[in-house]
Amino acid sequence: MGFSIKKGYIFAFILALLPVIYILIFMNDAVLFSNFSSSMRSLGKILGLVGIILFSLTFLLNTRLKFTEKLFNGLDNTYKAHHILGTISFLLLLFHPLFLASQYITSSFAAVAKFLYPLNENISVTFGNLGLFLMEIFLILTFIGKLNYKTWKFTHRFLGVAFIFASLHVLLISSDVSRNWILRGYITMFLLIGLMSYGYRSIFRKYFVKVYNYEVKFVKTLGNITEIKLTPKNNFLNFVPGQFVFISFDSAIGKESHPFTISSSSSDRELGFSIKNLGDFTGKLKDLKEGSIAKIEGPFGRFSFVNYPSKNYIFIAGGIGITPFLSMIRSIEDNPDKYYFESIDLHYSIKTEKEAVFLDELNEISKKFSEKKLNIFLHITEKSGYLNLQKILEKSKNLYDSKIFICGPVNMMHSLKEQLIYSGIKKDNIKIEEFALL
Repeated sequence: MGFSIKKGYIFAFILALLPVIYILIFMNDAVLFSNFSSSMRSLGKILGLVGIILFSLTFLLNTRLKFTEKLFNGLDNTYKAHHILGTISFLLLLFHPLFLASQYITSSFAAVAKFLYPLNENISVTFGNLGLFLMEIFLILTFIGKLNYKTWKFTHRFLGVAFIFASLHVLLISSDVSRNWILRGYITMFLLIGLMSYGYRSIFRKYFVKVYNYEVKFVKTLGNITEIKLTPKNNFLNFVPGQFVFISFDSAIGKESHPFTISSSSSDRELGFSIKNLGDFTGKLKDLKEGSIAKIEGPFGRFSFVNYPSKNYIFIAGGIGITPFLSMIRSIEDNPDKYYFESIDLHYSIKTEKEAVFLDELNEISKKFSEKKLNIFLHITEKSGYLNLQKILEKSKNLYDSKIFICGPVNMMHSLKEQLIYSGIKKDNIKIEEFALL
């Protein structure tokens, strides 16, 4: 994890720990940790404060706002942070009532059981229990259940309801937050951030989230890849080659939004996509009708040579992972003077030769380069095994003087990244983009 990603986590945990620091410095009387009961009570309160702030930040990270993407260096990393912080917040909020209940162990287990009883006589406690219960249901469905994207997206809304209950619990219960105006103001600010983020993304999305309307110009198939060309209805999308968008189609194939990398040139007003059949939704794309309306949200991502200047680049593509590199190379072809570099080595790895559907086009583009060099290296795993560091070094002599971009199956990306780092290449010179919604 590079510093550009770490800074997002550092910032999040600083925000979450500030009220704890405030309590320890300005509210630390002799009672806080004077005995077992007070220690359990104080730890329970601290876990609750940190947990609710991290919980609110998970909603902020789900908004797809540009500043959150920049903070974590890409939307893929932002969604990973959303998942990680969400899990941590759940664990903290789970232990919050357990620690509070532990203060009564010295009295009786009946007192502990009464405190943990879901339908407490104190309505604010009941709100907290309901919020935690909904979080538990969602996480069980996420980690244990095999949910498709549409069902997962629907169940994700339960987290918003859980957060509303948790917010009511924080605001109504008698605590340090209710008695101290600084703590109350700070925590209330994060509750509002979480609620507004949830409303922005899940309830009022159609009013606030900018979308571009496109029309399907044509659909064609290349083996198990569906090529889609979209033409703008009015305003067109500006993007950096290598970026992706979320697309929803107003058609019979389903209206849910899915992420796809743009494969066309950034100079083209029309958008092109090369999508492999990997499941129910992608398998239906070939049935799209010309004239169907596509709603585009984006662009997203920082996986582009434009963002990381260098004299030399190594592009490593596995299968359909060629799509961001198609966009980059097509953009260079359309506007060669716009981009500065000396050489690009593209390692194109596919299972069988017939899967190299873009090889002829790439070879033709490479012939147009004069001062700049574009070298295309085809690797067929059926014949020569998986692509590895040794095979790359045989072709790319300037590997240690290049920015390296890898896109393909997750196992391939992780394996090559580990090999490259082990060979002495700096992490910051290796760029990968992992995007999985589930």
